[in-house]
Amino acid sequence: MKFAESGLPNNKLVEDAFNYSHANVMSYRDEVMKDFTQQINQSHAAQLRQLDADKVAGTLSPDDYKKEKEALDKMRDEQMKMGPRIVDRELDNNFNQRRLGPAQELVNNGEKASPELLAAVILNECVRSPLDYLKLAKKFGDKVADVIAQMQHIDVYPGERDANLAAANSDVKRAYMAQLITNLGDIMSQVKLMAKVSPGQKVMFADGQEEALFGNAKSVWGNDKKLDQRFVAVFNSAAEATTSPFRMEVDEKNNLELIKSNLNPPTGPKVTPPKGPGDKHGLGDDVF
Repeated sequence: MKFAESGLPNNKLVEDAFNYSHANVMSYRDEVMKDFTQQINQSHAAQLRQLDADKVAGTLSPDDYKKEKEALDKMRDEQMKMGPRIVDRELDNNFNQRRLGPAQELVNNGEKASPELLAAVILNECVRSPLDYLKLAKKFGDKVADVIAQMQHIDVYPGERDANLAAANSDVKRAYMAQLITNLGDIMSQVKLMAKVSPGQKVMFADGQEEALFGNAKSVWGNDKKLDQRFVAVFNSAAEATTSPFRMEVDEKNNLELIKSNLNPPTGPKVTPPKGPGDKHGLGDDVF
């Protein structure tokens, strides 16, 4: 995606952040391609060991073994050829969902979004070391760096998250809520993908995930009414799609409530919580 297609405001700071963050994601290409290659080779080796075992056990004739091995080798070669295209696509998806996505939420559904806030949200995941942070601070300025510093601080101290969020400024709270909304969008994407792969298969939130999302949202509730409304709507849509017994409601005093019905959801595969606020990880884990 190009900046002109992003839906973000035409602002040099925001555009520079967009381009920097996208280049940062793509700089991981060799690292992720190495992981991809390793996984394909490991899978091929495991399947080959099974073929060898079947041959030794006599369940495969020499001719059948040869055919099976040729088919296995061909599949590995085809996967390797597809690797660069798969990696590029997944890196783009990573950028769109986890860097651009929260910024788009702020623009489309928030009460306000300064260029500095949008830049900080887009750049936040570029930080993997203190040196990364210093580079961003030098290039994008103190206002952007301050938001990034607070977001990073909140993430690396999950046990103090409530207190740190309470002490954060309104922009950081907006950024955090936008990330939560984007995470819920990721869950919806997983549900849709499962519906295509296994039609009729029931998908559920991971155990305790609804309560965790509620607790995180409650920490920043009331900071931006438009984002608050957006979060409730997206959560309830995700809950319906995953047959969750939980719903979120807002009482007459504008307090967020998590409501659980008496219905027992059907069993099924759990939706893996998407990586987001509070999760520190390497990019290779995001893709494969």
